[in-house]
Amino acid sequence: MKQRSINPVFALILLALALPALAEKTDRDKPVNVESDTAYMDDVKKIGIYEGRVVLIQGTLKVHAQRLEVQQDAEGFSSADAVGAPAYFREKQENSEEYVEGWAKHIEYDGRAEKVKLTGLAHVKRGIDDLRGEVVTYDQKTGQFNAVSATGAPVPGTTRRVHAVIRAKEKTTTKPVAPAPAPALPVAQEKIVIPPPPAAPMEKTLPAPQP
Repeated sequence: MKQRSINPVFALILLALALPALAEKTDRDKPVNVESDTAYMDDVKKIGIYEGRVVLIQGTLKVHAQRLEVQQDAEGFSSADAVGAPAYFREKQENSEEYVEGWAKHIEYDGRAEKVKLTGLAHVKRGIDDLRGEVVTYDQKTGQFNAVSATGAPVPGTTRRVHAVIRAKEKTTTKPVAPAPAPALPVAQEKIVIPPPPAAPMEKTLPAPQP
């Protein structure tokens, strides 16, 4: 396998900006590493093509494909095409612990329109949500997904309908607060009566002696 670790090369930087439509911004400042069996780059036409077990890693972004092509037009807009069986990408969302994963036979990025299009048994997972269709499109400007079912007769054992699973967020359980104890009833204080001091004994008067 031919391995290339590239940081400033335009093709990989374009790809790093292209595929992670739901990406963490911090990933874009990290080095790009790509492995492939063959690599072709044309600086004049601004095209980069990687073929054969392509693996790209940049931060939390991971891309797997059989063929990966990136291109930049004269106005500086980038586009990318990943083809596989299926092509795959995974990346952590911005300001979240959730990851976005996508599978499809063909993954396209249009930098001018700011859209990502997954075609051919497309499957996108965001956190606990799941979306499947023949074509799934993500609009970076609006943050909206759009899924389209396939036309024609379905293959036996499969369905051409769009399938979406949106799970409810887990509720945070709070422990019941114990009721505050009732205030203690005032205790009746016993009235203390201090007895007066005993009276001094009276002097006994003896009768005067008689003459």
